[in-house]
Amino acid sequence: MKRILTIVAMMVLLPIGELFGAPSAEVSAAVADLQANVPQQDWPHTRYLSLANHPEDARASLTAVVSFVANSVGRSAAIHRPVQTGDLLRINLAAYGVAVTAWEALASDREPYFHLRTTVIDPRTGKRVTVNTDAGHVGLENAAKLRAMTGSAGAILRADWFILRATTDHYYSLAAIPDTLGGWYTALGVDAKTISALAANRGANLLRSGVTQKPRRVSRWQGPLGGVWNTYDSAATDDPRHDPFRFPGFDGAYDAGEFIATKANGLHLFGLYNAAGKRQDSVPDTIAKDDSDPSGDGRLIPMLSCVRCHTADGYRAFANDQDALMEHLKGYDVDRLAAFYDTTRLSKELSRDQEDYDAAVEKATGGMKAKELPAALAKIVRSYVYEQVTPEQAARDLGVPNIHTFILSHDPYLLTLRDGRSINRQAWEQSYHEAAILTGAAR
Repeated sequence: MKRILTIVAMMVLLPIGELFGAPSAEVSAAVADLQANVPQQDWPHTRYLSLANHPEDARASLTAVVSFVANSVGRSAAIHRPVQTGDLLRINLAAYGVAVTAWEALASDREPYFHLRTTVIDPRTGKRVTVNTDAGHVGLENAAKLRAMTGSAGAILRADWFILRATTDHYYSLAAIPDTLGGWYTALGVDAKTISALAANRGANLLRSGVTQKPRRVSRWQGPLGGVWNTYDSAATDDPRHDPFRFPGFDGAYDAGEFIATKANGLHLFGLYNAAGKRQDSVPDTIAKDDSDPSGDGRLIPMLSCVRCHTADGYRAFANDQDALMEHLKGYDVDRLAAFYDTTRLSKELSRDQEDYDAAVEKATGGMKAKELPAALAKIVRSYVYEQVTPEQAARDLGVPNIHTFILSHDPYLLTLRDGRSINRQAWEQSYHEAAILTGAAR
């Protein structure tokens, strides 16, 4: 007890000064920016992403990736850039074409740095319900102002947390990806029957895909917005009908596919659909795994897996192995297949799609090349999800000079950090609220 009192006394006497980048300071800054720089009619669509937990030399890349993600999930036909104001990035959901309901669903889904989930009694029903509310450490007076001005329960989030969640479990809702493959084509203005009748689609068969490690068919459909690329993949390896080389026409079978399409602003949309045309949250493990980050769990999901994997200007390079077998085709409409497996034309179409995507990425990010983007996105996600939280990073996340007050906690993870050791991110998220209260009290 004497040791604890001595430490507390020392901390009170330390010249701690102003908190730097603390959640309370970020909320206060958001309120001030809204009042000073945003027309009142835009308040309901204004949201903020905090850069405060990242060092200055990392913020340019973080801002570029935020802009890429926001433009990728948004439905605007134009590219927009977030506005930086201090440690915050300001975005207008209406400009990007992001639905307010989709943003609120993301922001209320276990966001740990500005909000907390708690159980309350619903006065109307008398039942216990879980609600998402402002955390006490963010400054409840300013938090209430921000909520009232924007009408949002999640008007401010951390930038890296947003990037992770927007490119994984909330991607489909933010980007409004249709539930069915038919809806996917309709949303892109693609008439599959007409394109097939005009022999206007092109494709290739791969003896061994770098993604599935099996034979694979890839095809490109021309839509009014640009290329729509589809794959036809199978879990089965012993059924000849699932082999694109044994059925080079369009009479074979497949289990699921990955779909990438050019959207109106030149960036990409991503979808996973099974053979029945139903949208999938991830590719079955028996078909393919995501090896784009060795620290990952191996699940192939849109949009994160797709961007990390497709490092060659938005697409993976491939060779059309069907070329060498064209003269041996029997029992098919050879002219139709020659048009479909036209490698020269497909290569030119791929090059054009890559050039268009590179230009869109450069515009969205303020100069980053499409070949550089996957690594930048992967680094942010890896740092957040897979790398351990050090005591130094914990202090930065809290916006405080030190974490000495963790000695007052009974939380094993906060005590671990106080002892100079690192913990995983999930544990840190669960302990963050107590950590913020402790360090706020020290100030």
